[in-house]
Amino acid sequence: MPALQTSMHTHDAQSGPSASALLLRALQRFPDRTAFRWDGAELSYRATAETIGRIQAVWAAAGFGRGTRVAVLAANQALAWCASQAAMASGMVSTALHQLASLDDHLFQLQDFGAQLLVVDGHGFSERAAALAQQHPGLQQVYTLDGGDVGACVGACVGINLALAIGHIGHASMRDLSQSADLAVVNYTGGTTGRSKGAARTQAGVAAMVVEKLSDFDLPATPHYLAAAPLTHVAGTVVQPTLMRGGTVRLMAGFNPGRLLELIAAERINLTLLVPTMVYTLLDHPALDRSDLSSLHTVLYGASPMSPTRLLEGLERLGPVFAQLYGQTEGYPVSFLPRADHDRQRPELFSSCGLPTSGSQVRLLDDDDQPVAPGAVGELCVKSRQVMEGYLNQPELTAATLKGGWLHTGDMARADERG
Repeated sequence: MPALQTSMHTHDAQSGPSASALLLRALQRFPDRTAFRWDGAELSYRATAETIGRIQAVWAAAGFGRGTRVAVLAANQALAWCASQAAMASGMVSTALHQLASLDDHLFQLQDFGAQLLVVDGHGFSERAAALAQQHPGLQQVYTLDGGDVGACVGACVGINLALAIGHIGHASMRDLSQSADLAVVNYTGGTTGRSKGAARTQAGVAAMVVEKLSDFDLPATPHYLAAAPLTHVAGTVVQPTLMRGGTVRLMAGFNPGRLLELIAAERINLTLLVPTMVYTLLDHPALDRSDLSSLHTVLYGASPMSPTRLLEGLERLGPVFAQLYGQTEGYPVSFLPRADHDRQRPELFSSCGLPTSGSQVRLLDDDDQPVAPGAVGELCVKSRQVMEGYLNQPELTAATLKGGWLHTGDMARADERG
């Protein structure tokens, strides 16, 4: 009897659905529920699928096909989110520009990414869009989300109102034209160590990230998620898990602690994601103690360390709602410290980034890439399906960062006996 092969290549029957396939499944499953709500309006799941499908149809009619590079510059808006999803579902590649970045940073990202289309919030960024179009000759078309004049761009490139364009399309629903191996999104790092780098992720990588959140994060059964931080960053990664559970995403145009407290009370918000500085602002707000926050199930926090004394204060005043996520642009999520481990009797855990998520292999390695002794400090290295494919246009840096098949995070850590 022949010996079974111990090393096997993944075959097609083992590749799971793309991130776009998972999203389409969720939108079809809960057609009449509210997917997005913002001040004065909302969008059902059916209407969200319809909006994504119409944007796909606009781009297909204009001749933009698979592999087209689409950049999005907007505040937290449902139409902007739909545009990036339309790109991914069409087999295109999407990137988000940080709302507060400089013209130089935006221009570098567009050129490094090779952006062909720019989708922009015309009211907030029309001047920036016009400047980018003049200085990035590879840009073939600018689409404004909501009017706002970006003026004449270079050559044949003029600003087209996307809201009007999708109105002319008529009926269309989201189509998943993606494949798991497609490059789907390029997320740019914060640029803390020199020039920002583009971490490239496939559809399969994005899907793994979504599934990890569903399995490991302390999400409510039906999330009512308040998106207070920019969707261009980590707050945006909670949108699809929320929709896959049949929940609602409540969009905030910008962080305002008083307004955040009002919304939690008035709309029975049960989930939000805040960076530590936002938590501090909330704890210092005079309205906190008279606000009804009884609906809150989970406050996810991350992106930088939280002061243990302020975390203790948060637990005393908001209750056992805090849960911490750890990861980086190159690999996310890596680990999670759930609400149950935010124990006021065990404050030493407050400085921990938790346990590896189900799909993450984590090792602490020394300078020779060998595992350190138990309890010793080493570089936190990770293997998982949600780790990036590599940095765009940077093969040497990619090889160094993914040396030996492990993502080298550059963060130092030690593990206790619980892991």
